Amino acid sequence: MTFDEYDEKAKVTAIYPKASDWPPIYPILGLCGEVGELAGQVGVSSTELVLLECGDVLWYLSAFVRDLGSSLKEVARCESFAGLGAATDHGTWAPPNYAVLGLVFEVGSIAEKTKKILRDHAGVLHPDQRTDLLLACRHVLRQLSMCARHFNSSLDYVAEKNIAKLADRAARGKLGGSGDKR
Repeated sequence: MTFDEYDEKAKVTAIYPKASDWPPIYPILGLCGEVGELAGQVGVSSTELVLLECGDVLWYLSAFVRDLGSSLKEVARCESFAGLGAATDHGTWAPPNYAVLGLVFEVGSIAEKTKKILRDHAGVLHPDQRTDLLLACRHVLRQLSMCARHFNSSLDYVAEKNIAKLADRAARGKLGGSGDKR
């Protein structure tokens, strides 16, 4: 699956209200919440559940990047998830918590940068701040890829499973609500 294919399929399932002003609070809060859920799954849940949480993180990252007027392809600087995997192959020399902690750090960085834009610039996003946020998104994408590899999978697999889950929910009218068992 290419990044553009994922972005298009994910966009169709975005039912959150679009704020007219920056920042896009909903995807930032969702990104932070899903990374927290992912961290809580490591070591206590099956690999498949961990990978499903990775998919939820990917969805919110895609939504945030889209609200910044960009795309996962632009952030990753390659065409597909497979290309990103090759670019981030650092082996599996560290425990899975290492990749998850890196992901927590990078998502926290996005929240921190956004907070400072709200506080110091009245929520007005300047081009250099947008560039910084997109770089932080690239780091999140790479950490997410490392997470998937630590669980003997790939970000491509995570993306495919996420889109299949969302398509199933959409067909049943269950995109809204909460919980994985909708």
